[in-house]
Amino acid sequence: MIEEVDVKREVAERFLKSLSTASICRYEAGARLKYRSIFSFQATIALSMGLIFIPLMQATSLKLAFPNEVLNMLQLFIAVAVLIFSVINSQSRYGIRAVYLNSCGDEIKKLEKVLTIRLSNADPSDLIKIHDIQAEYNSIQVDVENHSRTDYHYAVIKKVELRQLDVWGWIGLIWLRVKARCKYLGPYVIPTTVVLFECILILDMLSITKIFSPMFVTLAPVVSP
Repeated sequence: MIEEVDVKREVAERFLKSLSTASICRYEAGARLKYRSIFSFQATIALSMGLIFIPLMQATSLKLAFPNEVLNMLQLFIAVAVLIFSVINSQSRYGIRAVYLNSCGDEIKKLEKVLTIRLSNADPSDLIKIHDIQAEYNSIQVDVENHSRTDYHYAVIKKVELRQLDVWGWIGLIWLRVKARCKYLGPYVIPTTVVLFECILILDMLSITKIFSPMFVTLAPVVSP
């Protein structure tokens, strides 16, 4: 009987740790999707502003570094980029998914508190019953998407006891943090590159910089007199 009680308590304590990790993972996933939604929206606005700015500058009497043919081509490129980013952002529903994941994290956190209280109030000789909590946990996560591997990595990093790490533990923690950060920033590479490309093109167009302007000028068609 004593062995059974010890096993039940050990199972309950492991399940408590699992609940803690799961709630952190859901919060990390919600924050990741929220930041991606904000960034996608801001990138779309930046590209749209550039799409408006270029024809306005063409309508002025200022001398631009690019021929009109090149500027028209760049406007078409930016317009397609805006369309693609807008469709991806609307279809991905980052904001709605982030809300669902945060709500799931809140519900799991409540179960974690219930189990913590149950463990603290139980006598050493009492059997810890967790079937009801497990059933509710399974029902909570049925309709919510799962977290990613990157979210789990961040959860592991947050739960690490730094004082207990040796040299190899620190090396593994640093490697895990670098790997998680690279995966986290991966989806931002293409939108950031496109926005920076647009900014450089506008600066070249105004002759503030000369990064792409020599190449586009040589590629522009020569009009015969």
